[in-house]
Amino acid sequence: MNAVKKYEVKEKYNIKVYMGKYDKKEFYGQMGEFFADRNYRKQLPYLINDVDKIWYLVYDKNKFIGFFGVKICTENTLISDIYFEDAPNKINAFKYTAEFLVDLYQEEELKVLTKIKEEQNIWLKLGFVKAGTRGNYLILIKEGKK
Repeated sequence: MNAVKKYEVKEKYNIKVYMGKYDKKEFYGQMGEFFADRNYRKQLPYLINDVDKIWYLVYDKNKFIGFFGVKICTENTLISDIYFEDAPNKINAFKYTAEFLVDLYQEEELKVLTKIKEEQNIWLKLGFVKAGTRGNYLILIKEGKK
């Protein structure tokens, strides 16, 4: 798939999607520091850009505020590599983006790993259930509508 798509969420947050063959200079121009900077590497130790990963970059108007990675696997669709910058609207932006992804992938079984309590609560309100733990991370699953 050749695609960089833009979506508007709740008329406030814009989401830019990078999947398939996309402009790597553009993508890494925005995301490079997250893959390279030591401080971000500590926060996001498992951050990696696989060829089959779909990236959702989130903007508040034109200001970059966060991202999600999605990987479609055989048994489920994994939502991972979640990051939002500290800001007064951080949780609202996260919630709107999470709702967007749940709606977008509603037919898939979704899996999320997170250690952030506020994020866990939002996923649970969106219909996810606790499926276990992996270290400090809570594993959450949501069945798809098939």
